[in-house]
Amino acid sequence: MRRLTAPEKVLLHLYLSGPASPPDNNFTAEHTQQGISEGTGIIRNHIPRTMKVLIEKKLVEESKEYISGYNRQLKVYRLTELGYSGAEKLVSGIKNQEITAKIKGKKREIKVSEALNYEGVGIRDIMLSEGLLDIDALKRIEMHLGELPETTEFYNRNVELGEIEEFLEGDARVLVIYGGIGAGASSLAVRAVSSVKNRNIAWISMESRGITDIHSFLRRFSEEIGAESDSLASMDGFNVLVVLDNWYDVSDEMVEYFAEELEKIKRTDIKIIVTSLENTPSYSRFYRIDDVRDGAVEELHIRGLEPEYCKKILGDIDDGALKKIFMLTHGRPLYLKLLKKGDIDALLSVSSFTEEEVRYMMFLAGVDRD
Repeated sequence: MRRLTAPEKVLLHLYLSGPASPPDNNFTAEHTQQGISEGTGIIRNHIPRTMKVLIEKKLVEESKEYISGYNRQLKVYRLTELGYSGAEKLVSGIKNQEITAKIKGKKREIKVSEALNYEGVGIRDIMLSEGLLDIDALKRIEMHLGELPETTEFYNRNVELGEIEEFLEGDARVLVIYGGIGAGASSLAVRAVSSVKNRNIAWISMESRGITDIHSFLRRFSEEIGAESDSLASMDGFNVLVVLDNWYDVSDEMVEYFAEELEKIKRTDIKIIVTSLENTPSYSRFYRIDDVRDGAVEELHIRGLEPEYCKKILGDIDDGALKKIFMLTHGRPLYLKLLKKGDIDALLSVSSFTEEEVRYMMFLAGVDRD
């Protein structure tokens, strides 16, 4: 398959990112220069020059818009009708070309149209393959032990998401995300995992889990990805990411098990993300301070949202009332969402607030009470 030019890659990226058409536009981070760089593999500093070429050819239009998660306008790009037509022709032409594909450990030449029939393979994978498409690595398995938390509203965690991305690309084996109750550590992990396309995911909700549950789940997961046993070390080479959600009050047996596994995976490609409360006692942690110093384990401490993002959750609220609510809740998203719903019982159950404090905050927020 011939090598695609930078402008061709951008056309494909904007085509695959979905239309951003007036009047609603529907722009996302993928339509920004940073998003285009990440989606095409083109160096960020080279993007402006490439966009200038496409704009001059009337294939792309540029504007400045607000994007969810950012507090300022960014340059964004959309395909023109001519650009959209050009992208369609480009996709059609690519499908008729041949590419070297790795399938079940062996390389062979196949048509791109045939490669697209394999699970997990898309045009973007063809674009980023640089002529060698590893189909084995693109087959992605995701299994859950327990339910994932909902992330219908997500605000201002771009820095933290960036740190998680750096962890996934770096040498550390474990990332522990610490936050207070309701700070959104679990939601942050869900959002980060949703963007991971090249790893097999094992998500484990740790609440009320025994070691037998863990062994049984990892055994099933291991069978699905084709590894030899439920030991994490045996999954080396299978691009595995394990998420241990709500790690807090766990048994000594659980701590010992993952402490042993940590020692085994230090020289593997296994990654583990742990979400935990800020005040998790040291005896409940399966790593030591030396593991942090040596770079095997990284810690990410998250705080509540800034007042401007708290206001987005609460809606139309007086600045003075917002300041008082912020001081009481420390900007924790869960508290704010329950406050907005007027759910007194739920807010009392997940916090140390008194009923009087909750009712006072609801009065400040101007919400109806349950």
